[in-house]
Amino acid sequence: WLSGLFANYFPEKYEIQMGEVYRKNVLEHNKIDSSKTKNIRAFFEELHYPSPYPIVIDVVVDPDVNAYAMPGGFMVINTGILEKMKTHEELAAVIAHELSHINQKHTTKSIFKSLSNYLFLSILIGDASAIIGVVADHANELNNLSYSRSLEIEADNKGMELMQKRGIDIKGMLRLFETLQEEEKKSKIDNKILKLLSTHPLTEDRIANAKKISAEQKNIEASAKLMEQFRQIKNQ
Repeated sequence: WLSGLFANYFPEKYEIQMGEVYRKNVLEHNKIDSSKTKNIRAFFEELHYPSPYPIVIDVVVDPDVNAYAMPGGFMVINTGILEKMKTHEELAAVIAHELSHINQKHTTKSIFKSLSNYLFLSILIGDASAIIGVVADHANELNNLSYSRSLEIEADNKGMELMQKRGIDIKGMLRLFETLQEEEKKSKIDNKILKLLSTHPLTEDRIANAKKISAEQKNIEASAKLMEQFRQIKNQ
């Protein structure tokens, strides 16, 4: 509880420093697809999703079906999840979901909860630099962070709000969930699929929630530019 409370008041500039630590770790241990990264960043700019953070998205060459958020506005999307997508709405949904984790400080809260024993003394003495140091020492643990059901549903709802305001078909979120569910049924031992599901548990209530909200959507606007950008990403 204390770690979650502290995360709410942790200054954004230090969140950004934390995110930079994690991003550096990702860049050191993974191959970045520079072409896809460039195009996905352009795709994000076209989405006009608001955030209090400067958003930086990287595409990692990794077959794991996964995407994850880091504190302070950093996001990673694996090529493995891009390969499963069929429409630009699905990509918009993944970005909206992960962006909501960032905007709502979910990743920061999960990190503080995971490292609470290490951070307790740093919090007591009010040493932010010591906190960044603890985070740096455990940067490899980011992929193992998981969110509670309530945080996942909150990220879903906030993400669908972003899509709705932009006029993007929320069925993209639903199709993404259904694709992941189908892949899970095909192979219960496929680590490439289970990687995402282990950190972002896909529950029946999340699917039902997305189905209900998508059915109520009225303001869907087709975007030729987003469709073309998505086609370029897929064809690279």
